[in-house]
Amino acid sequence: MGRVSLFLVAGRRTVRLGVGSAVLAVVLIAIGLALVGTGYLLFNAAKKTVNLQQLESLRRENRQLHSRVVQLTSDMEEIRKILDEIYRIDQSIRLAYGIELIESDLRSPGIGGRSGNGPVEVRQLAYEIDRLLAAARFERESFERLDQHLQRKYHILSHTPSIIPVNGILTSGFGPRLDPFTGRMRFHEGQDIAAPPGTPIVAPADGVVTTVKRKRGYGLTIEIDHGYGIKTRYAHCMAAKVTPGMRIKRGDVIGLVGTSGRVTGPHLHYEVHVAGRKVNPLNYIIREEVIVD
Repeated sequence: MGRVSLFLVAGRRTVRLGVGSAVLAVVLIAIGLALVGTGYLLFNAAKKTVNLQQLESLRRENRQLHSRVVQLTSDMEEIRKILDEIYRIDQSIRLAYGIELIESDLRSPGIGGRSGNGPVEVRQLAYEIDRLLAAARFERESFERLDQHLQRKYHILSHTPSIIPVNGILTSGFGPRLDPFTGRMRFHEGQDIAAPPGTPIVAPADGVVTTVKRKRGYGLTIEIDHGYGIKTRYAHCMAAKVTPGMRIKRGDVIGLVGTSGRVTGPHLHYEVHVAGRKVNPLNYIIREEVIVD
């Protein structure tokens, strides 16, 4: 075994020590192990510090997420109340206009739900969001159908005669009467409205002018097609303010009261035809005293 000399400096003196190589090796190994152990302990301490910091960060995030879930749950409850109110309005409109009501169970169509991963409260939140989205889509489609129905209903009403075509006095009505020229009983196919010559005649509903010409017995005659199988005729006019093919709106002036044709005095002979049959025009004149707001 060899020996190794070690020189130690103590103050101004230098001391020489002779140490066996085996002993020196043991000492060096011990020192190395001590350094490694110290390093390992320092590493673990640092690692624990980092883990504690990450854990605290995760806890803060978890608290924030929980707070957000609580807020979202509250918001969804508000959305649910709004959807319920929309549903009630939907039903009220349907009831008012005679449209088939929606069964309440149809408002919550089956939904597949989202992935089952995540905490229970998050899965519940996702499911509730899906359910509310499905309900919202259903209400949107319902209101789209309501809009289409009401637009069609409005179109029908706007094309249905509802006002008196001239401001005058109702005289000979629809039905059997004595002919003023022959004295014989004859069916009168319209409603006569007496008014001074030149009194404006207005369209009782929207439509398209189909005829403006003189007809035997009727004199200058105007005819309007209102669609939906409804047509109107205006006879004995002094003048016409429209031409065939013109689209007119309810209240538009179409002519003037006159004495053309077979008459005993100035008046308008007004007819309403439904599905090719002549009907009582008074059934298509809404009088102010029967209007209910």
